[in-house]
Amino acid sequence: MLASFAGRHRWAWPLIVLVAGTCPVPAAPAPVPSADSPLAVVPADAPFVMHVRGYERTKQRFLTMIGNALPDFAKTIREQIADLEKKALEERQLRSMPPDGSIFLVLLSWPKDGDNPPAVALVIRVNNYAEFRDGLLTGQERKLLKQEDGYEVTLVDRNPVYLVDRGGYAVLAVSKEAAVHFTRKQPGLDTRLSKALARKLLEPDVSVYVDTADAYKHFRDQIGSMRDMVKQLLGAAGNLEGIGLDKTTAELLKTTIEAVFQVAEDSRTLIVTGDFRPEGLALATQLTVGDGTPTARILKDCKPADLATEVGQLPTGSTYSLAVSLDGPLGKYILPYLQNLIRSPATDNETGKILERLSQAGPQLIAASYDLSARGLEIVRYKDPDTALQASLKLLETFDSNGIGMGGLYLKGKPEVRRNAQVYRGFKFHHVRATWDWDKFVQKLPQGGDLVLPIIKELMGEEINVWVGSDGKVVLQVTARNWDDARKQLDVYLTGQEVVARQPAFQELRKHLSGDANILVVLDLPAYLEVFAKLIRSALRAQGLPIMLPEMKADRSQPGYIGYALRLQPDSGTVEIWLPCSTVRETYRMVEPLIKAAGSL
Repeated sequence: MLASFAGRHRWAWPLIVLVAGTCPVPAAPAPVPSADSPLAVVPADAPFVMHVRGYERTKQRFLTMIGNALPDFAKTIREQIADLEKKALEERQLRSMPPDGSIFLVLLSWPKDGDNPPAVALVIRVNNYAEFRDGLLTGQERKLLKQEDGYEVTLVDRNPVYLVDRGGYAVLAVSKEAAVHFTRKQPGLDTRLSKALARKLLEPDVSVYVDTADAYKHFRDQIGSMRDMVKQLLGAAGNLEGIGLDKTTAELLKTTIEAVFQVAEDSRTLIVTGDFRPEGLALATQLTVGDGTPTARILKDCKPADLATEVGQLPTGSTYSLAVSLDGPLGKYILPYLQNLIRSPATDNETGKILERLSQAGPQLIAASYDLSARGLEIVRYKDPDTALQASLKLLETFDSNGIGMGGLYLKGKPEVRRNAQVYRGFKFHHVRATWDWDKFVQKLPQGGDLVLPIIKELMGEEINVWVGSDGKVVLQVTARNWDDARKQLDVYLTGQEVVARQPAFQELRKHLSGDANILVVLDLPAYLEVFAKLIRSALRAQGLPIMLPEMKADRSQPGYIGYALRLQPDSGTVEIWLPCSTVRETYRMVEPLIKAAGSL
């Protein structure tokens, strides 16, 4: 919509630069908005609003972040932005705009067929309306300026442009209806949003607000058609099994997709934000839902926990770490998958009974660290850990060659379970050993998937060894090649030495993500990229292609973390993502040889 709008109205590019550049004559004045909140000037019934917390402020913060993340490109990006501004403005000038003054792009109604021009307006905080207006318009445009009832109008490129003085804010629109809308005395968006939501919208550098209830109502027919189409596509299990998904995974996928549509139907508002910090990029999304809706009934029992402390106690050196609060319905839904257990139809009934026993044991929290290999540590807290331990062992004993489990990979025969195999530091461990069935695994891969099998076997080995035990307080599960390696992982956790909390990268991450959450994931992106690059090189060699990718080696002494947090509250769900500049620098260092090699072709 913006592209077509700007194509017809070349004068609008300077203003689009104001709003998107970072992501990137007085008439009778209209009603003056409340001084309490910039949102007072935005109509309460606007279904879509984009906010920039000051063009100059946001631009400088963006450039500072880029300078810290990609110092080699900072000068070029700065020059490109300056060149864009020069070309967009030409003889126009942006005057009387506070560096941190709010800028809103407001959609007054959802577009309909034949809407031309769109019901959209730019609302810009100004120190002096007349000074801003006279700087923005050319001399000829100022001569054509006419005063109307509460607004002004002129011609730009032979198209009418409307301006409204909102007492400290300048409103620009390309339709008379939009301009008139802003001349009316009406409640602002500040009266519709709670103070917490208003802060979430206004404080970050860039943000977007969507009235999702209104959007669902407007696009109900299209959403309904899409929902029916997806149901038809997923209705037959064969449709999914044909692309390598077993029936259990296919059912999980269908359940997840249906949940997405249900959340969309129950939602009321959506706020998406981005904040350009010197240390990195902070992204967040908050979705609120209606009282009494199916989604709200689930959310009311979901309890956040101090997951950052739990992740901080895990061993260092893993590709990713996570913690999940298992209190409430979320835990019951995802516990089987967090336990690396995915079952086939052959044992669904038996598995269901065992999982019910696990649920009755009162799962509270799980914290785990994993490599992209058969190595990792899990700590699960239950109200009744002894019952949970016995149920976990029973579940492992049900595996056979007809089902899949242990991370979703196929096994040869039944696992070998040796009870009371080790006693170590107050824990009694049982040993589970199983052999991977790589032949069956390859059969389920898409065509050509066998080309990466050698590197997968290198990562995973031919078998998996798991030690699971309890001290009567928690259930520990250690995955390793042998007991010596398992013991090393246990020592790190039980002594508190060489744990994630001691790493400066994690300490910095904690400053930018909510510690209390329902799910917290910390990924070492460079380490992950190193393994992914190995898979690609292996596939290229197997294909016999004359493409030699440079080796990518992560600096394991300095992890490059990115963080993800999900926090559920009775009326909303919030997702936060943190991408540090240090992680971007290290990732670019790894891929730079590949970029240079591609540039020389």
